[in-house]
Amino acid sequence: MHLSSSALYCAAAKLEPEAYGAVSEDSHCVMCGTFLQAQTAATPVSKKTFDQAFNNRLDLRAMTGKYICGECETLWTKDWLQKYSKTFATADNVYKFASNDQQAAFLLNPPEPPFCAIFSNKQQQHMIWRTPVSLSRELYTVRVDSDLLLIRQSILMEGLRAYQHAIAVMASTALARTGRKIKPPAALFSRDLSLQVMGSVREDVAELLHETGDQWVLDALNGMGMGEWWALNVIRHYDPANPPPYEPALAGQDA
Repeated sequence: MHLSSSALYCAAAKLEPEAYGAVSEDSHCVMCGTFLQAQTAATPVSKKTFDQAFNNRLDLRAMTGKYICGECETLWTKDWLQKYSKTFATADNVYKFASNDQQAAFLLNPPEPPFCAIFSNKQQQHMIWRTPVSLSRELYTVRVDSDLLLIRQSILMEGLRAYQHAIAVMASTALARTGRKIKPPAALFSRDLSLQVMGSVREDVAELLHETGDQWVLDALNGMGMGEWWALNVIRHYDPANPPPYEPALAGQDA
């Protein structure tokens, strides 16, 4: 059975789906692609549904769909487009995903599937229905604005081990060419995923690791994709054996 991210978020937030009509014949939700059986509550699509301000047409899951399912309709509000646009949802709750601590909590200890994680840097945008539900703690996606980042957990954790080893080598061993120790960081990081430098080991650090015979560190770091580099930028400051706790996101819940 197909589980949409909209359905997961609604269930996690204990929201009752709302719709303004019913399906006349079998169809699909134009937004999340969920199958809609005849007589299912859903909102008919009109010419005004997706006006010129709507800029996610290429992400619509069922372009020929004539309805919006109750879950997508329910989440089409300012709160879910903005207030909860830095969150992740599990089968039982919605959690914060805004700060480094909140992101590290998720990345160092992914929840039991199914889950869905979103991070928006913009004031308002559709994030939830555009993001696939992750079904594994070992291979999952995080949406960062328009980018879907794939994260392989074993690759990420080996990258973290390698990065922390590089930092230790930098603190204890001087570079032969200069006679000086190299100051952190060991790699080039940026929150802007479009920058070419994002996700690369510094040349002087690579030189030092060659000198110390730590080729495995370079192999581990160079084997990471952009998703793992984005995640490493967060978790490099944390002890993997002591991840921060999850923080509930919904109003009225205690952290």
